[in-house]
Amino acid sequence: MHYVLQLPSLECDFFDLTDRFGGETYERTPVQNGDIILGDRGYCHREGVAHIMEEGGDVIVRLNWNNFPLVKKSGESINILKRLRTLDGYNLGEWSVWFEAFDQMYNGRLCAVRKSKEAAEKSKERIRKTARKNGGSPRPETLESAEYVYVLATTDQKTLSTEAVLELYRARWQVELAFKRMKSLFEVGQVPKKNERSARSWIYAKLLAVLLIERMIHAANFFSPWGFDERKP
Repeated sequence: MHYVLQLPSLECDFFDLTDRFGGETYERTPVQNGDIILGDRGYCHREGVAHIMEEGGDVIVRLNWNNFPLVKKSGESINILKRLRTLDGYNLGEWSVWFEAFDQMYNGRLCAVRKSKEAAEKSKERIRKTARKNGGSPRPETLESAEYVYVLATTDQKTLSTEAVLELYRARWQVELAFKRMKSLFEVGQVPKKNERSARSWIYAKLLAVLLIERMIHAANFFSPWGFDERKP
């Protein structure tokens, strides 16, 4: 299930239900001119980001440099870690970057900040744990990159400053919390069906309940406490 929330209302803006082969991509996301769409590393694909930009939107997405090579305008590759190492303390950093998709070059901004020592160590431990589970060990570059938060933003500086980009990206965590609530309250994470059509019907019914509750909460925010609108005669 692919689910898009509006900020700050946290109301559902779009969802798409696919089978297990339907990977995360911005290319299935409807875009309106001026939209700014947040995403985690799963959405960090050049074609998907280019799709959003071509439709008049922008993205702020957690960078996955393994499948999203960044270059200078000249086409020369960029050493991301080398730039991250130049960050002084917890000061913010930003660099103009380019990437290629659909035989075109697109411009963006690499925005970054150094994590606290505690946060960096937690991230490194998660990486080590995943590597041990897979029977391997993480690369030194992977562990070093865990010391930073770095995102690709396609907005310009006039629209969002470096600080605003990084602050806005933090709001992406609300999507994770929304999914946790859905799984906990509506048991969306467990589908007691094996037939595809039956499973789809079950999930749609659960989502309908979620959307109806969202609508009721939204409407309740405008109710007068005595049950009628005092502005009406």
